[in-house]
Order: sequence, then C-alpha cells, then structure tokens
Amino acid sequence: MKKHNLFKVVMIVLLVLVLVSWFLPVYNISNAGTEFESGDNIRVGFFALISFIAIALQYFSHIAMYILAIGALYGVLYKVPVYRKLLDKIVSGFKGYELLFMGIVMAIVTVLTSMVGLSLPILAFFPLIISVILMMGYDKVTAAMVTVGSVSAGMIGTVFSANAVSGISTLLEVPANTEVLSKIILLLVSFAIVFLNVFLYSRKHRKKEVVVEAYLVPEETTTKKPVWPLVVILDVVLIVLGLAFFSWELFNVTFFKDITNSLISADGGNITKGFLTALNALLGVSSDVEFGKWTLIEGTALLILASGLIGFVYRQKFDEWLKNMAEGAKKALKPALLVILIYAVLVFTTNVPIYYTLTNWFMSLNGELHVFIMMIVAIIFIILGVDAYYGLRAGQGYLASILAVDASKNVIIALIWQAMYGFTMLISPTSVVLMVSLGYLNLSYGKWMKSIWPLILELLAASTILLYIFAR
Repeated sequence: MKKHNLFKVVMIVLLVLVLVSWFLPVYNISNAGTEFESGDNIRVGFFALISFIAIALQYFSHIAMYILAIGALYGVLYKVPVYRKLLDKIVSGFKGYELLFMGIVMAIVTVLTSMVGLSLPILAFFPLIISVILMMGYDKVTAAMVTVGSVSAGMIGTVFSANAVSGISTLLEVPANTEVLSKIILLLVSFAIVFLNVFLYSRKHRKKEVVVEAYLVPEETTTKKPVWPLVVILDVVLIVLGLAFFSWELFNVTFFKDITNSLISADGGNITKGFLTALNALLGVSSDVEFGKWTLIEGTALLILASGLIGFVYRQKFDEWLKNMAEGAKKALKPALLVILIYAVLVFTTNVPIYYTLTNWFMSLNGELHVFIMMIVAIIFIILGVDAYYGLRAGQGYLASILAVDASKNVIIALIWQAMYGFTMLISPTSVVLMVSLGYLNLSYGKWMKSIWPLILELLAASTILLYIFAR
C-alpha cells in the first residue's frame, strides 16, 4: 500500500483548484450580493499556495493539535499493560457477539454525534474502537465503516447540536431543534443503512487468523494490575466531552454558565472564595470554557490531563511518560498534517472567489428550489468549504436567490444542507473525520471508495427520497 496516498489525494484537490484559478473565468460579487460580474482571473502560483497552507496552519492548528493530543494519549496507553488487558476483556466478552459490539458502538457514536455534536471530539476514542474490531478479526475497512460511518449517520440526522449546524442556525435562521421529527427519521434511516452495510461487508471480510500491525494493537500482557482505574478515566473523558459540547442554550439550561460565573467571581465564604480563586488561577477559567462552549482547544487540554493521570496512576516515570507522549504524537503527525492541507483548501477557496463562479452558474439554472439540485450544490460547496458552515457561507448568493422567491424554504434548505454534510463526510477528500481515520489506519482513499460504493448509493438514494417527502 502506498504510504502517502491520502496526501496525494488532497494535493490533487489543491492542484485542480490551482488549474481552475488559471483557466476558469472568475466572477466578482456586486449589488449587495445579488449580482455577479465577470472579473480577471486570479492565477494562483506556488508562493500563494504556500501562503494558503501557512494561513491554514495559523487558523486551524487547534484541530491538528487535537489530533496530536489523541496520538499522545495513545502513546501513553500503549505502554500501560492494562490497556491491552482492557482490549482483551472487551474482545473475549463479546466473543460470538461481535456484531452486537459493533452495533452498540455505532449507536453510541451516532447518538453522540447527532445529539451532542462530537463529530470531531469523538475521534479520541476511534483508536480504541478500531483496535477491538481488528482484534476480533475484521479488516480495516470494517473498522472505518463502523467509526466514520457512524459519524456520517449522526451528522445526516443531527437533532440537537447547535455547534454541528452552526452555519445553518446562523445563516438560515433555523434553530438546531427545528424539524426534530424529520431529523430523527433521517437519523434512523441513515443508521440502519450504515449498520446493514457493516453487517454485509464484515461477514465477508473476517480473517480466521488475526494478524494486525503492531502500531494498531499493543503487545500482549499478563499484568495483574486492575483495569478499573483506566476505565474510570476514559469514561470521565467521554462524559466531560459530552457535557462540554452539548448545546445547553437550546434548552435554556444555565446551570453550567452559573457554575462558571461563580468560579470566575469566586463567590462564597472566605474558605470557598480562597479555594475557587486558587482553582481559577490554576485552570485559567473564563466564560468561553463553560460547558456548551468548548472547542477542540479545551478538548486537547482534557486529553493531556487524562494522559498525565493515566501515567501517574500506573506509575510511569516522568521521562518515560514524556517519551511515550512524544512517540504517540509522532505517529499522529501524518493525520495532523492532513488536517492542515485540508483546511488549506478552505483558505484557497476563501481567497480565490471560485464560489462566485459556481454560484453564478447555479443561479442561471432556475430561481426555484429543486431538491436534487440543492443536494448537488451542497455537496460541491461543502467539499470546497470543508465543513457545513463555510460551505453555506459560500453558497449564500445562490440560497438568497431561492429564498427571495419563498423565504419559508429555509427550513427544507437547512435539512438538505445538514444531510449532505453528513453524506459528504463519508466520501470527501476534504472530510477531516474520514481522512484522519484513513490516515491512522494507513488505508488508501481509493480502497475505501471501492469498498463502500453500495453504502454511498444507498445513503444518497434514501436521503433524496426523504428530502423530497419533507419538501412537499
């Protein structure tokens, strides 16, 4: 398998954009965003391309840093014998019921993505899930289908996560908790399709003799040390991430905001005030880190704290712990660099108005809403914009032309955009979840697409049918 396949795929995307900038007429926006005028080509050269990568590093390094923190965490875990003991217990506990394990994991990941918005934070648990699936005898594609497929299904049917659909909520003025029934239907149908494909694929690709790369599964162990402290730490990490990324403001829950404000102001008696002051000084708490407002920066801090606690509990010396962290981060360097290249695509399309050229062309088709055309528009813009928010901003001109005819169409447009974001996450070379997972598994993009084409067609067909029904 070629080592740098994923880098080549993303760089081909950038190269195509460079060629487009040289030969495709570029349009400029005018008249308050309602008209487009043909302008001069903005020919991107090598220096400009490097500057785009530098800008991506400047603005999106926190995502790459989170990937490195995941690598550092597992660098520590792989040197803790009880981690392999935990994996063995899971594998033996589900012996004969492997499909049940994958179903439970998929349900948890899908729900956490849909309800909480952990599409990127949940990456912290992918190495553990992948190790168990590989130890059960399944191949890498199965492991990727379980993990990436679950996130995709959760995003297609995002129900309550304002963070995941922030662009939709802000730009289309459709709250995240609107059309809940439609979203739940999308969620259940998408999950059922992904699970069915995992079942059909996995039963044909299970090995009789389990042999996996050492970097994916730690060495066997006979340690007598207890597993429960590790389980507690990992459970706490998952719970904290869930609480911290959940959109509490949708339900007018102010509990965590009040706690944060109390900590900042250090309210209470002398003893309480002193304790809170000291804790605030240690953590550096501000209103931006209250539960419900976390970003991957706070997620990175949590993973580093968890790594330190695991090292302390299982008595790793500081130098050894630091070395393990560094080795783990080194293994995660490839996916982290992929993240920067992916966001360089976003920086490119932000600085070179290719969006306007596409928008001008789409606007020439028709001023009315056609569900399938909108689905294609969403897929293209999300691929170029990396996520739903930036893709939606890029397509504002086209959306405005439709909403000018019927403003009530913003709800169905929001559903289409959300569903296509989840779908695109499964296939796009600019999907962070997909490319990071494939990078960790050392699985080529071509093999992934070749293996999941039935899933792609089924999800697209089901989404199209449901969205047409919702649009009526």
